[in-house]
Amino acid sequence: EGYEGYDDGAYDSTGMQQVGADGNKELLDLIFSKMYESSHGITRVWRCTECDYFKDKKDNVIKHVEGRHCNLQLTCFCGLVFKRRDVYRQHMKKKHAEPEFSDFK
Repeated sequence: EGYEGYDDGAYDSTGMQQVGADGNKELLDLIFSKMYESSHGITRVWRCTECDYFKDKKDNVIKHVEGRHCNLQLTCFCGLVFKRRDVYRQHMKKKHAEPEFSDFK
């Protein structure tokens, strides 16, 4: 019998379907479209365009925008749903890691 009805996408070691380079670029483009750098004198901060959130570290604003304004939903096979990629990866590593591979980085 054929496998026509099956998804032929690639999956990583966590069981999450991998997003192609274009998909990652689209998500990053969306995130970066919702933030900007602002400076007043020597003080520089990153600001969210969707709300009043700002921080001096760009990574904090990236995480904020991804979690609050991108409507991203990553569903684990255990049923939990995550709004940020880093939190999903942390969950997979902590809750579903294979013990014999836990020493590898």
